[in-house]
Amino acid sequence: MEAEARDTAPIKIYTDGSGFNDGAGAAAVLYANGTGAPTNSLRHHLGPLTDHSTYEGEAVGLILVAWFLRTHCKNRVGQDSISIYTDCQSAITTARDMKLGPGQYLFNEFHKLIAPLRGQGPNRVKFTIRWISAHSDVAGNEKVDEEAKEAAQGNSTPPIFLPSLLRRPLPLGKSALLQQAKKDRKEEWKTEWNSSPRKKKMKKVDKDFPHANFSKMADAMTRRQASILVQLRTGHLPLNDYLYKRKLSPSPTCPACTTNRDETLDHILTECPAYMKQRSSLRRTIKGRSLSKYHTLLSDPKRAMAIVTFIENTKRWKTGYMKPAARDQSEN
Repeated sequence: MEAEARDTAPIKIYTDGSGFNDGAGAAAVLYANGTGAPTNSLRHHLGPLTDHSTYEGEAVGLILVAWFLRTHCKNRVGQDSISIYTDCQSAITTARDMKLGPGQYLFNEFHKLIAPLRGQGPNRVKFTIRWISAHSDVAGNEKVDEEAKEAAQGNSTPPIFLPSLLRRPLPLGKSALLQQAKKDRKEEWKTEWNSSPRKKKMKKVDKDFPHANFSKMADAMTRRQASILVQLRTGHLPLNDYLYKRKLSPSPTCPACTTNRDETLDHILTECPAYMKQRSSLRRTIKGRSLSKYHTLLSDPKRAMAIVTFIENTKRWKTGYMKPAARDQSEN
């Protein structure tokens, strides 16, 4: 804001791209000779945000700037100092370096439009593109923000006053299409999940959809630990109770103790005397939370890791299968 206030350029052009009310738009506002009111403005509606991104709007804003330079400022390019302001740093970088990226053809059009201006006037620097923070209380920046929102809602400058590229619909933006495809797939996934019989069971563990917290937890674990976590959350941990019901174990009872209790996750977590030492360490980590409600602990990163560590410390886990448990000698 202070840099803009010190800028004495007689010509200033502000540009902005906007995603507003489900639409994408761009605008440029021209101020000449230090006037407090804009000399002119241009707007372009790109289309719905499902087809175009806000970043494309920023690139179109630069095209509108180039059109101002070609039509309204042609005789002053190279003669007077000209400042162009945008709040999009990445657009400035792409326009300068021309690295391949989203909406590249729009930045190519910007360079195509300014190419004839390179020989204009005695000044080596024809114009300077400067960054300005969004909503910085600079009149020109606030004005172009309003104009870009108008454009996003479909209020465009008549095509006759725009460069030829903007007189017809733009090709669908790749990044917007990818975002929409991702959104559509997520909705399909959500629909499938809502009708899945697994939802009711998983809801006890994690009500969050699409279980983003789980991805973060798994990323912080080793592959083996993540595998244990998945089986804990789905209830498919191969303990004897689970295996016996599927005729994969001759008995459902716990092999580590003489209580004759079925070997369930609840049993080994809360009562099996063979794992008292490991359980004591687990209780210290979860700090008073009830192990009988272990389902709710499996969505908490720190406590879920503590339960996974407990499973590892029981030595019942080995290469993806439950290792035969050593019977608690204190019970004999």
